[in-house]
Amino acid sequence: MLNILFAMTLLMHAFQVAIFHTRFKSRLTLHQSDYLNVLAFGIFSLLNYRSKTPVPNGTRAKI
Repeated sequence: MLNILFAMTLLMHAFQVAIFHTRFKSRLTLHQSDYLNVLAFGIFSLLNYRSKTPVPNGTRAKI
């Protein structure tokens, strides 16, 4: 059971890395460690990068 939950978690975090790549690649300079951070911590890392992303009108993104 634990192996199944681990596999599901890994799959969901991999999906979040794909979202991270498509949303932030054009807006931020990303390194391999950024992708590993999202893979390890999931949505918590995505929220951190979202707050760092510049918005076209110059204000920060709302969470």
